[in-house]
Amino acid sequence: MNPRWVRVKFNGLNIADSKEVFVLHERGHLPVYYFPEKDIQKEVSVFRCTSY
Repeated sequence: MNPRWVRVKFNGLNIADSKEVFVLHERGHLPVYYFPEKDIQKEVSVFRCTSY
């Protein structure tokens, strides 16, 4: 878990807001932030991906 409060804004809209973000660090890649589903605004969500 990330001890920081992470907020995501796009075009002035709040997309996500969480203190329970999991950050994945892989060598040679930028960090990837995973938000709990409860902290993502469903009204602006276009898609949901659960795994790759």
